[in-house]
Amino acid sequence: MTYNFTQEQQNLLPTADRQLFVNCFKTYDTNGDTNMDASEFKNLMMDLGQVKRTGENPTAEVKALLDKYDQNNDGQIQWNEFVDMMVQLRGKGVDFG
Repeated sequence: MTYNFTQEQQNLLPTADRQLFVNCFKTYDTNGDTNMDASEFKNLMMDLGQVKRTGENPTAEVKALLDKYDQNNDGQIQWNEFVDMMVQLRGKGVDFG
């Protein structure tokens, strides 16, 4: 798969961030099908601190976040949805480092 960025995404993201996003997507798309399913997405959200690791089952939280960022409503996060989500999270101060 080629990880392309829209012109708007390129304008928002320095080259280093673009490479970071590609590496991140590859890391969490564990089965390599170029879609991040709910399980893969949950792991990403936990690592980014968007969903708690302990306590209540995070299923409802994960579903709400997946629904929020899943632009085509197919239950998965595709590459462009992922980039848009990461740009939004960065704008909210989430650290990807």
